[in-house]
Amino acid sequence: MSFRKYFYSVLGLSMVFFIVIGIFNYKIDPGNIFGNETYIKGVGDILLSGKNVANVQNYDERLLQKYVIENTNDNKDVIVLGSSRTMAISEDYFPYYTFYNYSVSSASLEDDIALFWLNDKKGFKPKKIIIALDAWLLNKNNQQIGWKSLDNEYNMALNLLDFKNNIKNNTVFFEKYKQLISIAYLEASIKRRFFDEKTTYYETGEKYLDNTVILADGSRVFEKKIRNISFEEADKAALKYMYGSNYPLEKYYELDAENQEIFEKFIVYLQKNDIEVVFYLTPYHPIVYKALVENEKYKIIDNVEDYFRKFAETNSIKVIGSYNPYECNLDEKDFSDGMHMRKESVDKFLKGKI
Repeated sequence: MSFRKYFYSVLGLSMVFFIVIGIFNYKIDPGNIFGNETYIKGVGDILLSGKNVANVQNYDERLLQKYVIENTNDNKDVIVLGSSRTMAISEDYFPYYTFYNYSVSSASLEDDIALFWLNDKKGFKPKKIIIALDAWLLNKNNQQIGWKSLDNEYNMALNLLDFKNNIKNNTVFFEKYKQLISIAYLEASIKRRFFDEKTTYYETGEKYLDNTVILADGSRVFEKKIRNISFEEADKAALKYMYGSNYPLEKYYELDAENQEIFEKFIVYLQKNDIEVVFYLTPYHPIVYKALVENEKYKIIDNVEDYFRKFAETNSIKVIGSYNPYECNLDEKDFSDGMHMRKESVDKFLKGKI
């Protein structure tokens, strides 16, 4: 066989191989990224009906929040914008007000602004917004890309804030479709098809189940193994976090001036619209906080907190919490891992503060 024939044979077999992988990955879709709209609509419709939903897995949290906002006519008095560290905040704290928690995992400044813009576009005007100020919000190297599902909304919000220098292009399309030929996605597809139990999300009136429950108010009750984690295992999780790659805080050389300007314009816009703003500085596990502030790579978080506090003082904004757990009267027993508080500790800490 000539080299040319050999080359085309290999090329043809490779193309068939990747086509087969692509079809298999598309059909199984373990991350629900190709049937995302149907999946999100199903989950969102349960939440919009006022019911809780359990066992929601492998979905785009941003697009779920977008669906909920776009398909409700209820203006909420109080909303939360934040990360997984604020997902436990529920309507129970606000018995006399309507409430929704729009927190998404690994939230960035772009997420907060885009999700607010979606509310603003609907004509919704909350009385109060609680914003979680995770330390990485002002790190231009935070590597957070989840917000790109809402890149159009973010860019529209920048226009609303009269800020035109930070328009960002969407790369989600390419990230999404390259999964069709991803070996890692193939492994997940095989696991889903042949080894996983055939379970999906379901409506429930319960809060405390073996798996995570999204409550009708957008807050979360995490899975049983997280809720019941022992103090020893929580400390191990904190140590693992400390010695792992703390990617949102990597290359955090300075507070990014552009992100600061966007952040400040955002807050000023909220206040000009008579919205009460509350800053929530989310505490770290004591082991993690000590390690961060003693490490030259991460000790900037104290400067970040100082900046947020000074800005809040200048603009008469209430501040709750601190990155330093000891300032919040918290200790190791209040955490389930390196950066998440136990639900009962969240309740104890926030009681009477928000």
